[in-house]
Amino acid sequence: MILFEEIRSLLPQKYPFLFIDRVVELEEGKKIVCVKNVSGNEPVFVGHFPDFAIMPGVLIIEAMAQASIILFRKSLPTQQNDKNTVFLLASINNARFTKTCIPRRPTLYRNHRGENCLQGSYCSGNGKS
Repeated sequence: MILFEEIRSLLPQKYPFLFIDRVVELEEGKKIVCVKNVSGNEPVFVGHFPDFAIMPGVLIIEAMAQASIILFRKSLPTQQNDKNTVFLLASINNARFTKTCIPRRPTLYRNHRGENCLQGSYCSGNGKS
């Protein structure tokens, strides 16, 4: 398990744009399972929506991208993984949201590392609220 303090050191994002609370499973080079404990106190819920808080889909995708960064940071050799390495979300295919992500319901993110591409690597994943 990776706790919040280490997660903060692995991700370039900082509060309030940090959407991973803990890593509950990690197979280096293969897969990661992360948890975000969605709270009613999240800054986004001031405007989305004040009377019926729903985590925006774009932030769920951001959380999955952050999970992928942790997977790569823990899996890549040191020479490819220094503090200057930048990880970017390049595309999203077939994203669908079948349930709402609401406060008090933990959300799990499972990402699997795919094959290496010409200029890098990719991950596929899913989230479950």
